[in-house]
Amino acid sequence: MSWEIELREAVNRLLDTLGPVVETYGGIDPDVLVNLISDDLDLSRETIEAAIRTEAESRGIPLTPPHSQTMH
Repeated sequence: MSWEIELREAVNRLLDTLGPVVETYGGIDPDVLVNLISDDLDLSRETIEAAIRTEAESRGIPLTPPHSQTMH
């Protein structure tokens, strides 16, 4: 399997799994996703982040650090 396909599949799996996080917090921190994927794939952080940003944009997923919840 080529690294492009493997990377795309890893990104899609993570975004599918983390859908509820997006709904709850309003976004996903791309650094967290890069860290998770880089544990499994020997690719540069820039390559992984580019794939994440491309797929997230196509799905309309905002890539921002989640808003912290505070008690009022």
